[in-house]
This record gives sequence, C-alpha cells and structure tokens, in this order.
Amino acid sequence: MAFAGDELVDGFGLGTCSVFPKRNLITFGDETIGLEPKVMDVCCLLASRGGDVVSRDDLIDQVWGVKFGSDESLTRAIYILRRALSHVSGHDAPIETISKKGYCLAVPVTLFSAPAPIVVAPLAVPPENRPSIAVLAFADMSATQDQGYFSDGVAEEIINALVPLSGIRVAGRTSSFSFKGANKGIGAIGEALGVDHVLEGSVRKQGEQLRIVAQLVDARSDTHLWSHTYHGTVDSVFDLQDQIARSVCDELRVIFHLDEDQTRLAPTLTHSKEAYELFLQGRALRERIFGEGVLEQAEDYFKRAIALDPNFAEAWAELGYAQVQMAGYVAAEDRRSVLARSFDAAQKAIDLKPDYGLPWMVQSWTPLTQGDFAESIRLAQRACQFSPDDPDVLVRYGYYLAVIGRVNEGLPSIRKAVELDPIQGRNHMVLSMALLAAGDSEGAEHHAQMAIGLQYHAASLPAQLTAKVSGNVELAIERMVAGIETSASRAFVSEVATPQLWRMVGTIVFSGTDEQRAGLVAQMHAMIAEPARRSDVGFLHIILSCGGYDAFIEAFGERAEPGNHIILVLLWCSFAPQNGLRDHSDFMAFAQRIGLKAAWEVYGLPDCWGEAGPTITVPNERDWITTINLG
Repeated sequence: MAFAGDELVDGFGLGTCSVFPKRNLITFGDETIGLEPKVMDVCCLLASRGGDVVSRDDLIDQVWGVKFGSDESLTRAIYILRRALSHVSGHDAPIETISKKGYCLAVPVTLFSAPAPIVVAPLAVPPENRPSIAVLAFADMSATQDQGYFSDGVAEEIINALVPLSGIRVAGRTSSFSFKGANKGIGAIGEALGVDHVLEGSVRKQGEQLRIVAQLVDARSDTHLWSHTYHGTVDSVFDLQDQIARSVCDELRVIFHLDEDQTRLAPTLTHSKEAYELFLQGRALRERIFGEGVLEQAEDYFKRAIALDPNFAEAWAELGYAQVQMAGYVAAEDRRSVLARSFDAAQKAIDLKPDYGLPWMVQSWTPLTQGDFAESIRLAQRACQFSPDDPDVLVRYGYYLAVIGRVNEGLPSIRKAVELDPIQGRNHMVLSMALLAAGDSEGAEHHAQMAIGLQYHAASLPAQLTAKVSGNVELAIERMVAGIETSASRAFVSEVATPQLWRMVGTIVFSGTDEQRAGLVAQMHAMIAEPARRSDVGFLHIILSCGGYDAFIEAFGERAEPGNHIILVLLWCSFAPQNGLRDHSDFMAFAQRIGLKAAWEVYGLPDCWGEAGPTITVPNERDWITTINLG
C-alpha cells in the first residue's frame, strides 16, 4: 500500500488485530474480515501516522485524489473501518474523531517481526502484446483557469484519433482522465493503466489563440521521447489535434516498426467553433453524470450545438447518450419517452455518419424496454463493428449477452473493456456480475472490490453475493448496509435508508427464516408497486434473494425498465435462491413477455442450460417443455 510505508506494507498489528494490506484483510484469532481497497487505504494511512491526527482533506486527497474524493466517501470508509475494528478488537472507539481537525487511531500500531506470506491476485486480463499508450487530461493553462472542458476536449479527441489505429492499444478516457489533478508519477500511472507510454500536455487558450504543448513519455523508464509546441487558433483546433496524434503515431511506429498510415487521424467535427465549444461543455457534463441538473444541462448544451450545426454527428450522438443516462439516473415520469428521444437523436448521428459506433450503442438501450433483447444485441454488435476498441461499446455488448444468459460469449468483450479502461468502476461492476453468473466467485469478488474502490458503489450488490457464497453472512450484511448509503437507488428508498433498518433487512435476507423472508418480500413488494420503482434494482435484488419469485415476476413488470435489466444476470447463477426462478412454473411465460425467449431463438439458450444442436429442448422439473428452433 502506498500509505503504509515499507515497514507496514506486508502487514502490521492494530491493537489485538492483524492487518494485511495486500490482501485487504483484518484478522483476530480465527476470525477474518475483508475490507474494500479504499477502506484499507484509509486504515493504512491512519496507521502510518500512529496516534497523530490526520485531516479529512489529507485522507481524501491521498486515498481518492481530486477526481474521486468526497466527504461522503470518507465518512462511509470511516464508518466501515470503525465497525470492522470494533467487531474484531472489542475496542468501543478504535478511531477517534477530533473536532474540526480529523481522525486518529486510538489503538496502538505494532510491526510484525516477519512479513506474512502474501497472495497476489492475478490480472483479470493479460495485457495485449502491442505498444500501448494513455493520453492524460491536458492541463488548462489559460489565465482564467476556466477552460478545463476545452483542454479535456483536446485530449479526448486525440484519444479518439488514436483508438482506430491498428497495432496500438489506447487506454480508455475514463481511466486516463482519473489522474487529473493527482500528484502521481508517470511510472505509477503507466503501471496502473497497464500502458508503456503516456502522452501528457497542456492547453493555453487566450481569446482565439491556442498554444498546445504535448510530450510523449516512456512510462517504464520515465524518459521523454518527444515534445512539441503547437500554435494555432480555435478554428484550427482539429488540425492541431491531427498533428499531435500523427506525431505520436510516427514516434511509436519508429520505436515498434509499425506500418505507416497516411489517412487523417483527427477529423473535423464541425466548422462552427461556437458549436464545438458547446459540444465540449456538454460532453464534460455528460461524462460527470452525477449531480443535480448535470445531465439536463449537458442535454441543453448539445441541443444548442446542434442548432448551430445540424450536421454535427458527434453532438447528435452525445445528445442521445446524455438522454440514455437521464433515463437511468434522473427521476422522470416516463423514462421510456426519454429513451425514445435518445434513439431518435442517435439515428440523426447514424444518418450523418453511419460508421460511427457510439450512436449504435446508444440506440441499443431502447429495445430492452420494448421487449426486444435480440435487437439490443444486434445494435451493440454493430457498434463493436465500427468501434472495436471503444470500452463503452464493448462492455455494453458483453453485458447484453450476459443479461440473456450467454455469459461465456459476453465475457471476452467485458474483459477487453476492463483492460482498455481499468479505472472505470462500471466496467469492473459488469465483469463482477458476469463472473458471478459464470460461477467464478473469486473473480467476481476481486472486480466488485475494484469497482467499489473506484467509487462505483452499485457493486455492493455482487459483493454481497460473493460474501454469501463464501459463507460469510456477516460480511454480506455489512456490505448491504454500506452499499445502500451511496446507492443510486437511495432516492427511491430514502424513507427506509438508515443503517439500522438496512441491517435488519440484510439480516433477514442472508440469515432469516422462511417466514421472515416472506414477510420482507410482502413489504418490499408493496413499496415497489409504483411503476417508477420498478427500475430500483436494490428492491428487486432483495425480493429475488428472499426467494419471492411471484413478487419478482410481478414487480419486474411487463417490460424491462431502464436500469433494472442488470438483475437478470443473476438468474443464471448456480446458487440459490437466485437460480430458483428458472424452475418457477411461470418463468417461461415471464421470459417470453420481457423478450428473453425471442433473444434465445437468435443467440442460443443460456449457458447454464447447455446446447444440443440446431433444435434445443429445455426441460425442467415442472413438466413443461419448450423447443426452440435455432435454424
């Protein structure tokens, strides 16, 4: 751990407990508690300071960095750490709060006389044997320091220009930009992203004048390979981006003897500089996602950009993407109408630029809510055809296959998305869910913790189930309590979103009697009666985990609502009660109603049922037989 120091990194004592940072474990006698990576980071940082006070700002900056840090994240981590330490040590207040200063440990830190053996988790995806590069967010060097969206836009278009090139692997935008404002060395960034080259730079925008500085660094040796300064105007920004991308490619081709490509790398997106400015501001907000009014403002920027240039394909695509996110994250009376608007916007982009992958991916969301999973997969497959190295596109395609039960077929695309964008928590969350369905609980646990450590707290759902599968019921309950505090579904369950009540819920879900679970299902079902609540995966997860199959089928509704289809991945797991819905007498009618059955006719039955050639018969214990003709 970066915060533990050499003397603590292999393990240390904390009061009567033993802490193993590399394994994210705390032990006391025969009892073991697993911690999320960021919670362990907080523990190590506090331990490295002994009994000294560590300020909240210091904890946030060193553990999460500028991009991901927040008071909520730290408060949650301290809460989890306090509970873990007090549980195994018996100390009532292992971490003290010092008013207006910060936190300090109230238990002594001791060094191990010899380091404990460490088990290092293998990489989920072996890195491809080809040159790789990450383009970091360019620094805003403008005098007013208010052009961050513009400097980010320059770097992002360079990424987009490099991605289609054969022979070069480009780290995803989310992962590369996660180091913005962080005090990290190039070597550490390269190791974290799994790349051997890093492009960093800065943009100075003064009126219409631009000054862009870019430098290419060998991340393994921290050697500067190439540096150049570009001068131009806002009108020539696309030419400057093309020059930078081409210079980087030329340097990499010389190093790795790659074939030359004389085509233009960075296309001209629009001839309207005002539209481009609005586009960049909208995309910066769309990529932020969370925050009151953020996506609505992004939508407005894109609409204004399109008003200035109706042929701006990328703005149409981003408008559709923002609306997809609004359907998933913003409370609305009719989420499907929002998705319908996103589909239309994406179609405009496709009409203008048919070989552009993003709008095809955007369109793939809408058929899910129309009972047409097969069409969603087809559209996502089309997106992959045009953008085979776009992690947003890849993870969506693999995810859709996992939703219909074709998990093994979807896993390679999801794994590649994780490889390309390893610091995107959503990718790890999707991979965790798919691995659960594939029967790899250890891999699912690893990627759930990666997602949570990257502040994607929805991954508490698979994390609860991996704890349950391992037999650690108390940990499963703890993860439910900790996860609900920052879950996207909290907006729907605020009336019951207290740690005490959710602890009661978790106790019933993971260790209650059949009678208690039935009572909980009835309560949850009553709360989810409103159509808007059907997109609350947290409620559906609890109902399914209690074996409330009738209530689940009814609560899910006639069609998938935006966001709730991820729960279907759990139906293909091998453990109870998640797998029990498959044997329910109404399951095939449910599968036909929401569109699963039609998708199986095109793409094959779920992996858990196996395949028997062109014509497949699917039996179950309740004497119904369904024959699917795959010809």
